[in-house]
Amino acid sequence: MKKSDIDKINEARTNAVKIMVKIAKLNKRNSDNHTPLDIALKDKNGHVADILTKANAKTSDQLSDKQTDADYLRSETNILEKAVRGYCFLVKDLTVGMRSVVLVVAVLIATATYQAVLQPPGGFYPADSDSGRNATGLTARRALVAPPPRPSNAGKMMMGEEEYKHFMPANTAAFTLSMVIIIFVLHGRPYNLILHGCLIFLGNSYLVAMKWSSVYKGVCGSLFVLSWSVISAAFALKMMYYVVKAPLFEDVWWLRGGGVTWHNMSYRKDQGPTCQKVMRLLRQLRRQRKLIQRLN
Repeated sequence: MKKSDIDKINEARTNAVKIMVKIAKLNKRNSDNHTPLDIALKDKNGHVADILTKANAKTSDQLSDKQTDADYLRSETNILEKAVRGYCFLVKDLTVGMRSVVLVVAVLIATATYQAVLQPPGGFYPADSDSGRNATGLTARRALVAPPPRPSNAGKMMMGEEEYKHFMPANTAAFTLSMVIIIFVLHGRPYNLILHGCLIFLGNSYLVAMKWSSVYKGVCGSLFVLSWSVISAAFALKMMYYVVKAPLFEDVWWLRGGGVTWHNMSYRKDQGPTCQKVMRLLRQLRRQRKLIQRLN
């Protein structure tokens, strides 16, 4: 083989490595406990070794000893590991059939509670009987000297204050919790994110209808703020879950390569002691997730 051909092969190999360091885990060890940098040094490939070193790749000697699954299971667990373990087992036990049952029940509750705001017990105050007629004659003369009319309750709930304080908080709590359950149970697929947005708009329409038709603004205002805060917090937590899930558990459809990026960043040389502890904890949580996934 000509020297020019060898140079072209080496150049192509170098370019391939430059691309691979962006999409592959640089410190993954093989069955012989060797990292990519170990293999490059063993083959005396200086160009590849330089590229890996600049990308924060390490040799197996620079990494901590590889902990076996048996050693990890015998080690003590902290609160975060216990929380992740409980969540993983919960998701594992939540089959597609169980998820469907939960969604059906939550949707029925949301539908019934929403309808209760549109048609509350006792109904609404009717419109004023003379609201559609023009005042004429004596009625017009009286209107000139009569005091201004009181604000009309037309379209407002006829429910008494005591009954309202018992009915509306319970109805709003049931609606809010059912919305939270639907948000958490839905999968993180593109079309389901559109459904998440629809749920937010549905919750807002419920709260606006409740606030507009209520006579007791004090109770209604507190329910509006509390319910809207809970629904918004549930939606924010669901979005944060997918951000954390990409590097910690597995890649998600809208953060492709998140796990690889996190893995390579966890071995950077400029990390402080606190950052190293956090990265070590995240690696333990990731390992626990993988062990649970292997269970039948």
